[in-house]
Amino acid sequence: MLKHVIFAASLMLCASASAQNTAGQRSDRKIIEISKIVKLSPEQEATIRKAYDAYNLTVDSALYVEQDPVKASRMKYAANKTFYKAMMGALTTEQRNSYIQVTSIPDVEAKTEYNLSLLREGGEYTESELKSVKKDIFNYLMREKLVYMRDKYDVAKQKDNIRRLKDTQPKAMKQSNIIEKMKVQGRLQNGKIKW
Repeated sequence: MLKHVIFAASLMLCASASAQNTAGQRSDRKIIEISKIVKLSPEQEATIRKAYDAYNLTVDSALYVEQDPVKASRMKYAANKTFYKAMMGALTTEQRNSYIQVTSIPDVEAKTEYNLSLLREGGEYTESELKSVKKDIFNYLMREKLVYMRDKYDVAKQKDNIRRLKDTQPKAMKQSNIIEKMKVQGRLQNGKIKW
């Protein structure tokens, strides 16, 4: 009997050590990911690591314990929000902007190319003109992305800031939006407007 108790206790101790090791590996990966972009102080690293470990516990509970998919989804949303606010709160404004910019580059590049393709389809720009407006469109979309990500969980603030940012939208971006609307309405086909 004593052998069984000792065996069970050692199994529980191994499982606990394994779980701690897995949590440590997860937070190590997250710290490495962030550190590739911005240099973290030991205090920032500790804050982010603690928040990420708590995030993983909640997400694991939502995934493996909670049976109600709606509750699990809400748990995951709350965990994402809590972690994101903790991480962004730990970073300086400069670090936050750098992190958002670097992680957003692929998305902003794709959106820039999409807007350029709309302008190309509209037929009002030459290829050399498109090259010259590309940077303006990219920079505007990056500013927009910064606002979206910075205010990710404060929808009212996000909407207000985006509304004000729209006033600085470059002319080519506005034209791209018009072309997109015309295309959706079926009024633009093969670069020609159907009245």
